[in-house]
Amino acid sequence: MNYFKEALKRGALGITVGTFIWQVIFCIEAYAYGIDGNVPERMVVDGLFIAGVLGFFMSAASVVFKVEWWSELKKLVIHFVILGGVFSIASILGKWMPEGVGPKIGYAAIFVLIYVCIWISFRVYWKARIREINGKLENKN
Repeated sequence: MNYFKEALKRGALGITVGTFIWQVIFCIEAYAYGIDGNVPERMVVDGLFIAGVLGFFMSAASVVFKVEWWSELKKLVIHFVILGGVFSIASILGKWMPEGVGPKIGYAAIFVLIYVCIWISFRVYWKARIREINGKLENKN
């Protein structure tokens, strides 16, 4: 499998999905806060660009889970590094988090916590699945 080509295909779809989600969120906020069409063009262009980049990398990064010879932990760590970097840069450029070190540490802590929860969930699931398969194999013998 050509992972680079697959990442590009997924990324192209991710751009579309990312910008669509951004437009829906923008419309909901416009309706909720009553933006009456007086939105700076720079904000719209920046938002669309960041949403497209995030969509691309979120989709393209999922290819790491297709690499069969990597361990599940290695896949998750590589995925974490890719998305952590992209989300950090996007949140700073998009001004999504307050200035200062505290919010950035909190952001990083939440991001790490999410990945730890994902790892624990997968670990528990696969251990149970392995026990189930082993039980079925023992019953056949």
